[in-house]
Amino acid sequence: MDDGSAEPGGLVADRYRLIERIGQGGMGSVWKAEDLALDKVVALKQARPEAGDTDGSLLEEEARIGARVEHPNVVAVQNVVRDHGFWIVMSYVESVSLAALIDTGGPLPVERVAAIGGQIARGLQAVHAAGIVHGDVKPANILVTGDGTAKLTDFGVSRRQVWDAPTLPNGSPGGTPDALAPEVANGVQPTTASDMFSFGATLYMALDGRSPYGEDANLWATVAKAAQAEITPLEHGGELTSLINRLLREDPTVRPTAAQAVDELTGSASIAGPAAAHPWYRQKWTLAAAGVLAIALAATAIVKLTGSTDDASQPQSTSSEPSATRTSPAAGPIGDPVTADPCALIDAEPLTRYGETELIRDYGSFPRCDVEITGTGAQLSDVRVEFDNPPHPDLDPPGKLERRTGNVLLIARPPTPAKGEDCERTLVLSDRHRVDVVAQDTGDSTPMDLCGIAETVTTTAVARLTAGPVPRRAEPFPANSLGLVDSCTLLDAATLAKLPGIDANHPVRSFGGWGCEWESTTNQLSAVIRFDRDQRLTAEDGQLLTLSGRVTAVEPEADGPGMCQALITHRPYARDSGDPAVELVQVIVAGSASTTELCRLTTLLARTTAAKLPEI
Repeated sequence: MDDGSAEPGGLVADRYRLIERIGQGGMGSVWKAEDLALDKVVALKQARPEAGDTDGSLLEEEARIGARVEHPNVVAVQNVVRDHGFWIVMSYVESVSLAALIDTGGPLPVERVAAIGGQIARGLQAVHAAGIVHGDVKPANILVTGDGTAKLTDFGVSRRQVWDAPTLPNGSPGGTPDALAPEVANGVQPTTASDMFSFGATLYMALDGRSPYGEDANLWATVAKAAQAEITPLEHGGELTSLINRLLREDPTVRPTAAQAVDELTGSASIAGPAAAHPWYRQKWTLAAAGVLAIALAATAIVKLTGSTDDASQPQSTSSEPSATRTSPAAGPIGDPVTADPCALIDAEPLTRYGETELIRDYGSFPRCDVEITGTGAQLSDVRVEFDNPPHPDLDPPGKLERRTGNVLLIARPPTPAKGEDCERTLVLSDRHRVDVVAQDTGDSTPMDLCGIAETVTTTAVARLTAGPVPRRAEPFPANSLGLVDSCTLLDAATLAKLPGIDANHPVRSFGGWGCEWESTTNQLSAVIRFDRDQRLTAEDGQLLTLSGRVTAVEPEADGPGMCQALITHRPYARDSGDPAVELVQVIVAGSASTTELCRLTTLLARTTAAKLPEI
């Protein structure tokens, strides 16, 4: 029977007798039903296949996805049957949604939210371990029973990851805007890290009664705030404040995983079993456990299933609690940014047709790898592979060329560059990372075929990215290396407050945390920290001074007017060639102030930074 003819007493697939309709949405209806074969009550949800799923095979596959997760804090999917359409059979849970609890009773006590959150974190840990992205974690999709058991439900927008399929039907964002991760609002494929943002937003709403994006009845206004990451930090969440604000970080690679959230929430409340029931459960609310297709926002997108899983790495400290070192959680093809090896995406052999090649592992900062090519005469070129975070400032140039291979989108600039220009390729990955391939002329004679060089490297990189995750670095960073330091923790709020208008609470973190930028909300001032590797400092690098025992060079207008730079010496080491080199911290203050003032501020920041570096 179809939804229009469904009525109490009706029979579905000669097995399930409908009792009462208990849910209705744009994607179908949910019924309380009796399983005549097993003599038990189930939830039966009519599921409408999406456009293109003409035979319902994708929908049936989704049912199998949901059925893979068996966990006490996840609503079980039992079956999918055909009867003038498709019906998903799920466990029936007599419960109330967390959304209803918030709407009826207002913000919940911290202990209550910790108890519910701990159970849902365990459910998400099981979901992610099964290789599934839930895609729509929100208060309405968390059911709480009368004895306090919390269950995650409605894998309404979970899908296999097929990048060749559209990800944003009709230009609409996936998930629910109040809990939408910034990267998803910007059209990036959701990951387990996106689920964790939505989980954090859910806990935020349970404690504060509002979304971290504020209160706005306009759906698209909320989406716009999500896309711009206009997140209001939680202030009054008790012992959950730090965890929730870390879950709500804009950069998905530094959010706690489900496993980490379980550990922290277990320490916040006893979640070994159901939490004690509260008086509002006495109201007779019965909600079905929705299973595989969302009865939710009409403007939901297809969220893809990925193979990402949680790891055991620890969460980062917030900027208000600086900590020099950190490890980053794994996420997607790149995995842990600290251990991902950019040199693994380069093969120097195909480049030998352009000249003699040399692989350079430590040219500049940590996320890059270079090949230097020496041609005939004075021909000299360099091509680098570099990991980074979007958005790329030039991802939509006029006349760009695009092609897709597996989970990699290639964006190329078609014109062959003139002498002195670069040729670039950008590989956009499924985990909100990108790989830049840049070939440039560094010699004094006629340049080589830079776009041919870039294309050669790109072909290898794409092949290796589609074959599996990026391999790890052959040698880990030494314990005192800047490679293990989060640059955003090197400047505290008190120091940054000395720069007029600087927003210390919303730094922009580059890939791996190896660069960080703060901007003023009242003027043009900005502060930047970057890590670099180069030769030892000399007087040619600027005025030399010593800060916390570190040789430091301060140079006004190092890269042009309106800025001042300080280079702080950190760890000396030997390059592969045997030549001496050092790790450096670059501190920059830029803006419309005088050069003298910019260098005063730069030196002030450099002094704090040098004092927080690891011991050499």
